[in-house]
Amino acid sequence: MAKLNENPIQAKDLQEYLDAEDNFAFELSIYRMCLDKDSNAEHAGTYQDPVSKIDRQFDIRMRVYRGDNILHLAIECKRLKPYFPLLVSRIPRGKVESYHESVVRGKSGYWNTRHRGHFYERGKFVGKSTNQIGRRPSDQLNNVTSPFIDGDTEVYGKWSQAIASSVGLVERAANFTELLEENTRVIVLPVVVVPNNTLWIVDYDEGGKQLTSPMQTPECTVFIGKSFIAHQDVLGSFPYTISHLHIMTEEGLRAFLDQRENYWSDLWELS
Repeated sequence: MAKLNENPIQAKDLQEYLDAEDNFAFELSIYRMCLDKDSNAEHAGTYQDPVSKIDRQFDIRMRVYRGDNILHLAIECKRLKPYFPLLVSRIPRGKVESYHESVVRGKSGYWNTRHRGHFYERGKFVGKSTNQIGRRPSDQLNNVTSPFIDGDTEVYGKWSQAIASSVGLVERAANFTELLEENTRVIVLPVVVVPNNTLWIVDYDEGGKQLTSPMQTPECTVFIGKSFIAHQDVLGSFPYTISHLHIMTEEGLRAFLDQRENYWSDLWELS
C-alpha cells in the first residue's frame, strides 16, 4: 500500500474523490438504463465466487425473456477515463472460436447445447488482447524509456468479476432454481460496460499485420473460452463453456438492449 498523507480526510476531500473517481454513480446510471429497458434487472446482489468460494457482489444482472428462452446479462461497470482508455486488439475469429453454449431443460433432464457460427461468426474480428493506454506527464519524461503508461489491471478485475458472475448464473440454470417450464433455454453473456469514448479497437490479420488505424467503437467481443463444471451430481458432471466477453460503452449497451430482438434468431440458431 502506498504511503498515505496523515492529515485527516475531510468532506471536501471525499467530494473531490467522488467527482473524479466515483464508479458507483456510473454503475447506478447503467442500472437505471437497464431498468428503463426491462424491469428484470438486479443491482448489487451477492454470489459465491466459483474459484475462491468467497462471497462477492455483482454490479448488475439482467434477464431478457422471449417465450421459453432466457438471456442473462452479467454486467460489470468500470468508469474509465478518456486519458486512459481501453484498446482491444483483434484478429479474425477462427472456426473453433465461432460458438456459444446454452443450458437446456427438457423432459429427460438438462444439458448444454453448442450453437455454432451464427452469433459469433467465423472470420469476424474478435479481441485477443486488451490494454489501457495513457501518456506520462511531461515532467515525468526524464529517464524513462517510453512516454506511455499501459496495463489492463483495472479492466481485467471487472472482466474476471463478469465471468465469475456468469458462472454463477449458469450454475443456477443447471440447478433449475429459476426454470419453471420444460424446454427452457438459457444463454449467459458476461458484459463489461465503460463510459462513452473510452473503448478503442485495432485490427490485425492472422500474421500480425496491422490492418486498421485505432478507432473508437461502442462495442466489441473478446474470446475467452472459459470452461468449468456448472453442476455435478450422482448422474455425472455438467460441463459448460463461456466463449466470449462483451465490452460495451454506455451507448453500446443501450443499442444492444434496443436492438435485442434482432439478436434472438442468431443467439438460438443451431448449427
